[in-house]
Amino acid sequence: MSIVTSCIDYGGARGSNAGDQFHELWALQQVLELLCPGTHLTAVGVEGVRTENSAQTDEKPTWDGVDCALYYGGTSLESAERVEFAQLKYSSANPEKVWSVARLAESTAKKGNNSVIRRLADAYKNAKARIKQGVPLSIRLVSNQKVSADLREAMDTRWSGSLNKANIDPLAKHSLQDLIKAAGIAESEFQSFLEILDLSECGQDSRFAVKEKIVDAVAGLLGNDVSSEIRELQVRVRELMIPERAREIVTEKNILLWFGLSGRDGLFPCPPDVRRLEKIVGRKAANEAADLLVKGERLVLIHGSGGCGKTTLMRQIADRLPSGSTSVFFDCYGGGRYTQTDDKRHLPENAFLQLANDLATSLQLPLFIPRSLKNPANIKQFVQKLRSAGQVLEELKPQGILLIIIDAADNSIAAAHNTNPPEISFVHELFGADLVSLPKNIRFITSCRTDPARRSSVRLPSGTPEVLCSSFSLEETTLHLDTTFSNLPANLVEQFHQLSDGNPRVQAYAIAAAEGEVTRLLAALLPGGKSLSEMALYQSQHNAYIS
Repeated sequence: MSIVTSCIDYGGARGSNAGDQFHELWALQQVLELLCPGTHLTAVGVEGVRTENSAQTDEKPTWDGVDCALYYGGTSLESAERVEFAQLKYSSANPEKVWSVARLAESTAKKGNNSVIRRLADAYKNAKARIKQGVPLSIRLVSNQKVSADLREAMDTRWSGSLNKANIDPLAKHSLQDLIKAAGIAESEFQSFLEILDLSECGQDSRFAVKEKIVDAVAGLLGNDVSSEIRELQVRVRELMIPERAREIVTEKNILLWFGLSGRDGLFPCPPDVRRLEKIVGRKAANEAADLLVKGERLVLIHGSGGCGKTTLMRQIADRLPSGSTSVFFDCYGGGRYTQTDDKRHLPENAFLQLANDLATSLQLPLFIPRSLKNPANIKQFVQKLRSAGQVLEELKPQGILLIIIDAADNSIAAAHNTNPPEISFVHELFGADLVSLPKNIRFITSCRTDPARRSSVRLPSGTPEVLCSSFSLEETTLHLDTTFSNLPANLVEQFHQLSDGNPRVQAYAIAAAEGEVTRLLAALLPGGKSLSEMALYQSQHNAYIS
């Protein structure tokens, strides 16, 4: 855990247009980080510092030098596990001017000291007095101007004992003495301050480069032509910069509201409802399908009867891909909710939004946010996201495959067909797109029931290879039983296999109904075996649990 303090100043009054723009854009860049998948950033303050007791008195710090604060793992200075304070230094008139020891220590105040090093040091001391014990603190200075050689040498110098007696370069010693005096920190503590002082972002991006990053980030969220959205976001940040709103914070919830969403759930409208089994039976069909994908087949169909284990099989296929591969799983069945009017996972705007943001989460890419209800996610935008994701994966893992799994595609088509009037399933749009033009590391697998009408309803491109997900063999039934029971008699295993007709889901119902008792293993299947529908009815009547 750490607290990072970034001090950022503009080199001019608040009215400086270039400085204000840089402040707005830099702050906006941090705010957008709140939506990055896997981020630990919790809140962003654009003006001042949020403390547990926000009242300001003469005895308490005013945090005049803090223009932006980033909080990780908490929403205040006292609760956060890591914090960044921000005060930008931007100069459009003299971008070539460097940060020297003298400039860092220079004060323009008639009384007191308002030097950059003093403001950084004050932020350091005030934060150290309030952060949780044991949480380290670091400070950044961010500027479009570079660091001079003398300041760099002083920053890198370390010594033991008294600075006056230390065996270090005389010029570096003189620089350190000037910095210590200007900072107002005891010599004994100054090395700790130096260790957390970070100047690596000096001489980096101009405000124009920062804006390019913002445009790219927002385009990643919304799609192309985002100039109006950029302006609106800048206005929101600008409103937070007024003194009356000091110490306010922006959280993920706030920025989602900016985009018209009540929460992150709005970005994942149809999550999967599939329980991943801890113990699974390896299937030969998984090897067959994985081999096809690795050899270059763009799309593979898995088909089989109800309860044959297609969903589990496709999970196994993903696990058999080359190292560095990643997969995204879309559940068309949704635990049976696919037919409900409030689910609508078959619709393109829901399915492509879910898939795009699952992709983003998997590869740590910007989340996708629909621009409006009138401009929902569509196949064109999803293909663009796929193309970007494939390129990113190729850079990170050249041998990896990006696998898109569409489970129970025939259920999606049935749900769309059964609406009044009939609607369009995303499955037809996806598999009707020009998938061949996508990066070569992108693959698709989909599943449906073997019934000819079901298979033809998916409308896959001609020549799509198919892999049959058959019922369990006797060997696979034995392995399935071994996940719960051990050392079963061979004749009992054979009888169980015959009564279940090797159907994995029928077997799973029967195993669950036995509740660990070998003597009850066949009870649910007797007298002459049960079909999947009969077994499902038995399960519901006897309250047997199947994962």
